[in-house]
Amino acid sequence: MGVSPQGNGDLWTEARINGGYSDSGGRLFYLQGGYAPEKLGFFYRMMMKPMAGSVVRQVQARGEAATDQERRMAEIFQHGGDFVREEALDEIVRWFREGPHDGEVKAVPSVDI
Repeated sequence: MGVSPQGNGDLWTEARINGGYSDSGGRLFYLQGGYAPEKLGFFYRMMMKPMAGSVVRQVQARGEAATDQERRMAEIFQHGGDFVREEALDEIVRWFREGPHDGEVKAVPSVDI
């Protein structure tokens, strides 16, 4: 789960290459979440404050050259954002229901939203 519209990093690169699975065989899903700076505890607020300021300053410095994605990220760092969508769970629920998963899942969960 994260703020970015798509997962990133080595694990997600593996998943894209391997059809949604890590190199070790585990199924990977990504759910976009959000960011609520007002809900952060003191330690995390202090940790995020310089990073948020840096992102906002960089986007402002780029002016018209800043991309829409960069502007959205600056806005999220400043004011927060919630991107949780019920339909994002569809792929996960479908995967559970398709089972069996060779010992990965012992029971198909009931998902009521």
